[in-house]
Amino acid sequence: MDDIPAIGSLILKYINQTITEEEQQFLEAWAAKSDVHKRRIRQLMDIDEVNEKVVSWDKAGGDPELAWAKLQEQLSAPQKASVRKLDVKIFRYIAAAVLLGAFATIVFIEVGGKRTATKKAATETVLNDVAPGSSKAVLTLSNGKRIYLDNGQKGVIASDGSVVVSQDEQGLIYSGGEGDEVIYNTLTVPKGGQYLLVLKDGTKAWLNSGSSIRYPTAFDSDGRNVEISGEIYFEVAQIVKNSQSKAKIPFNVKVRDLKVQVLGTHFNINAYDDETDIKITLLEGKVNVSTSVNSDGKILKPGEQAISKMGQVAIYKEADLEEVMAWKNGKFYFNNTPLSAVLRQVARWYNIEIVYEGAVPSFKLNGEASRSMPLAELLKSLQMSDIKCRIEGNRLIIPEQ
Repeated sequence: MDDIPAIGSLILKYINQTITEEEQQFLEAWAAKSDVHKRRIRQLMDIDEVNEKVVSWDKAGGDPELAWAKLQEQLSAPQKASVRKLDVKIFRYIAAAVLLGAFATIVFIEVGGKRTATKKAATETVLNDVAPGSSKAVLTLSNGKRIYLDNGQKGVIASDGSVVVSQDEQGLIYSGGEGDEVIYNTLTVPKGGQYLLVLKDGTKAWLNSGSSIRYPTAFDSDGRNVEISGEIYFEVAQIVKNSQSKAKIPFNVKVRDLKVQVLGTHFNINAYDDETDIKITLLEGKVNVSTSVNSDGKILKPGEQAISKMGQVAIYKEADLEEVMAWKNGKFYFNNTPLSAVLRQVARWYNIEIVYEGAVPSFKLNGEASRSMPLAELLKSLQMSDIKCRIEGNRLIIPEQ
């Protein structure tokens, strides 16, 4: 029971003191998973803040009366006479958010930082909608031929030299390729897409929107070398040089002036051109991050993150792995994230342009939301957090706040 509506129901029971001991233990374990989860529970205990959101919910066209009736049917545990209950209107608001599937986007998004203007509900209108990203990419063969990929294609789609390229329900797969000739392919994922690539050695690479990888169709025993841009999560296969040797063939990733050397590991690289930093986050194994200035590099351990800025690499011991892996797990996840950075993620996933009509707002967001929802639904959460915005064609307009 780790879906958002189920968690929301437990929070409702906790607030109204009808929760069982087993349910409370589960909820406490869920809260301990991240600071964002803890903040959500504290936020629901703040009656003034929730009252304020009741007004916004009513203006947003919610139907708390219907939600309240359904909630009464679901929560069958009797109320103790001595228990102090929340104000009915406040409880109806939370019930509506949970039962109408809005818990993830209304309760789970909050604005941090001081606002310069008086806080009021956002009233900008959504003029149309934009579908979320999907599985799609462009494969460029060694001869320059381009093949457009999506989930609709299955089986063999191309051959390049002695290599056979096929596609299944997961993504692109390479097989064959035992010759001496080294040829390169490039997989490019446009904005509004994501894709899984399985290399000849069994290494898996998940490409986020606006990313690319250039790779040999087969590897030799000297090394496995790829070059990337954007954001990619790797699960690198461990390959030994031969049956008599235990030495492993290194896997090297080049990104701008950085080199990441790995020996069988799971890691994520975020290196978008519109981001100031390159971030390498290690989940399993060990990697060495080096630059043209520091060829010896720095070793990363699981749970650590290397951040490269202006040619300098710093190691952070406790990376927020939930935030790093959110995109691969189908979520947006914000932990005190500047609104401008949030909107860059939104722009890539929905393939839209962000237009600021005034100064770029400086406040920050905390929360999480599904990447599978249409843009208009995601924007409702921002509007409930008093961020004004509107969609016009392929542009998301951010007025003066």
